[in-house]
Amino acid sequence: EDGQLGLPHALGTDMPAEVKALSARGVVLVSAGRAHSAAVTHDGGLYTWGANNYGQTGLGNGMPWSSVLVPRFVNAFLGVPVSIVSCGHNFTACVTGVGEVWTWGLGYSGQLGLSRVCIERAPTRVYTLRNIVQVVCGDKHTLALDSGGAVYSFGSGGYGRLGHGSEMDELEPRRVAGLSHLQVSHIACSYYHSVALTGAPYPMFPRSA
Repeated sequence: EDGQLGLPHALGTDMPAEVKALSARGVVLVSAGRAHSAAVTHDGGLYTWGANNYGQTGLGNGMPWSSVLVPRFVNAFLGVPVSIVSCGHNFTACVTGVGEVWTWGLGYSGQLGLSRVCIERAPTRVYTLRNIVQVVCGDKHTLALDSGGAVYSFGSGGYGRLGHGSEMDELEPRRVAGLSHLQVSHIACSYYHSVALTGAPYPMFPRSA
């Protein structure tokens, strides 16, 4: 009903339906939030669609609609290849090809990592994070993994989901000290919890035989 399926109407479907707006784009990664979605193409293009009431599509203040029915290119990344995207409840985060993290949408719990409580309708860089290889969004929190295996978390600290030994919110990225002695290769988070995988690098895009 918010256009999160990427179809040219706000109707649901009980069978898989091709998102024709992306059929020729060469999509390599997709992510789904509460009511919005995102895709990265083989050339690093970022496309978003669905609910936009908090600017979670990243299409900027010039996008007047509360819902975006079909995938649209995020102009903020014109000429800037995106490698990873993750959709949270009402916000989005991505990693560029040079390891920068950008976030946008609803940040009332600090999940945007911008050192403030805010709503950002256009992608904004998180300058305290560098050399990031993966970012994942939960309900109201975010995790980031750097090339050295360090994990950073920020946003809502309820239920201990940030891994800092407390339930305090964090408005900017903070390294998870409990993982500092480990080589983390992959991270994931859900509504109330987070997970880290140690050992060999996780095959993000396994090749078919």
